[in-house]
Order: sequence, then C-alpha cells, then structure tokens
Amino acid sequence: MLKKILYVIVFIVFAYFALCVVGPKKMDVSTKRNIEATPTAIFSQIAELRNMQNWSKWILEDTTMELNFGKTSSGIGGTYSWKSKKSGEGSMTITNIDVNKMLAYDLSFKGWDAVAKVKMELVPQGKSTEVTWSMKDDKEFPFYLRGMMFVMNMNGSVKKDFDKGLENLENYLKKHPNVLLANGFTISEGQFGGADYLSKRSVVAFQDMPTYFATHFAEIGKLAGAAVKGPPCALYYKYDEKAMNADMAAAMPVSNKSVGNENYSIISVPAAKEYVLDYHGSYEKMMPAYQTMDSIIKMHGHPNPELVIEEYITDPMMEKDTSKWSTFIHFVVK
Repeated sequence: MLKKILYVIVFIVFAYFALCVVGPKKMDVSTKRNIEATPTAIFSQIAELRNMQNWSKWILEDTTMELNFGKTSSGIGGTYSWKSKKSGEGSMTITNIDVNKMLAYDLSFKGWDAVAKVKMELVPQGKSTEVTWSMKDDKEFPFYLRGMMFVMNMNGSVKKDFDKGLENLENYLKKHPNVLLANGFTISEGQFGGADYLSKRSVVAFQDMPTYFATHFAEIGKLAGAAVKGPPCALYYKYDEKAMNADMAAAMPVSNKSVGNENYSIISVPAAKEYVLDYHGSYEKMMPAYQTMDSIIKMHGHPNPELVIEEYITDPMMEKDTSKWSTFIHFVVK
C-alpha cells in the first residue's frame, strides 16, 4: 500500500514537472477586434483612464472594486490603482502615447514584482478600426509556477478577458457615438475663430471675482454699446490655487476695436485649436468639468491650455435656476 502511495506521489511530481516544462515561461497575450468606430472615438475611451469604468470587463464585473485615480488620469504619467477582494490590488500607469494610434501602459500587481507591458494599437479599416490589445511580461515565471500557469491557462484567460473588454468597448461606443463624451460632459474639438474683446485685465482674488465681473461687465457693456457681438466672457491666463487668485480679464467680444478707453482695452485672441465643453450648472460646481477638460487635452498631447475662456451664455439675472445656466468652457491650445 505504501509503495502504491509513493508511486502515486512520484507520478504526480513527474507529471507536474512535465507541465512546468511545457507551461508558459511568461505572460504573452494578444488579441484583435474590428470595432465600428473611428480611432478618435476609441482613443478618447482608452486614453482617459476614468473612462475605463465604461467598458473594462474587470471593473464592470467587480462591484467591490475600489478605484483611485492619480493627479492626472490621462497623458503620459496618468495613473490609477484598484483594490478588491476578487481582483486583488494593482496599478496602471500610462507610459507612451501616439494620439489616435497607440497607448502603452505599465500594469503592476501587488505581490508580483514584475511589471507587465501593455499596449493598445489602433489601425483604421474603412468605417471601422482594428484594435490590437497585447500584454507582455519580460520577466519569466519561476519554473515551479509554470505548471500551475499551464493548468490555469493564464494566457488564455487573460486573452478571454481582453476580448470581453473590447466587446464592451464597442457596445459602449455604439450607445455613445460622440467621440469626446467623458464623465457625462460633451466636449468638441475644433478651431477657435479668433476674437477681439473689450476687457479689464487684473490679478483678482477668488473671493472678489463675483464683484469684479458685476462691476466690469456693466461698464464694458455701456462702453461698447452696439459693438458687442457676443455674451460676456472671462479670460483666464493663470489660475493660482495656492495664492487664491487668478490673472484674468472680464471681457466681451466686440466688432469695433476703437471702443476702448484708459480703463478698458482690446485683447485680441488669435485663431487657434481648441476644445470646448458645454457646461450646465452653477459656477461653484465647475471643478469636475475642468478636471475633465484637463484630462482631455493631456490625452491629446497638450500639457496645459494657452488660454481658458468661460463664455456665459445664460444671464444669471434673468434665469434663477442654476441648473439651467449654460457656460461654454474653451481650452485654447497650441
């Protein structure tokens, strides 16, 4: 009886040794899917890490997962981490970007000192886009783990998860065709046509901004008269959260550059590329909109805006319901 037990043990050991010999040496997974969407639409989802909540197989299927996003969640250096009983702990950091073509990131798991190199590549295919999602780990699995990786079909399991994620991504884009829909906001990418503003520029404390706008919008409106050609605006050159002030201007677009005086001057903003967010709500709750815009421009390779313009479409004196206030937030970039 003892011999039989020993034979069984020896057989199991040799069988597992054989599995370790043929088992995968390292993580090496790749899958492809043709998605009926433009590269821009797909890139806007994969390059803003917060948008992974829209389609990630792991996030959608793990309701216990806690997500923490870094100071930036897009652009090189954008990061987030996760923690859950089902999916363990780990982090993801963007390492390389080729806008609308490729996103690369490092994937780390707590308890495993290796870093997986992950890449998502986009190739236009007529009306669709071929998405290739791959993951490689340059560090080999310890020999004794390769048998377990073979039995678990680790590479096959990850590929299956990638396939499901790409399926989710395609389904999400079919339901949300706007290419720059992020965090519930609609953002458009286009060209700022250029404008001349009759303005009062100063460094203004945050607490003094409402009074500053009220005073100078009234004066600018009187001075410009019929030359006013659009809603009042704020031009922001620098927003200093430490000093609690901003280098800014209260301004109105005008058709006549000769309407200024010693107190109010013309600021000409040339044509340039821009991103515009259509914001609805009170001015005090704009922070999520600004965080979204910051992520969007970083995602497209712009570290900071050259100028921020808030265009106040709704007159708060005429409309008391703040949920109906409309503001266009323009991020003018190089």
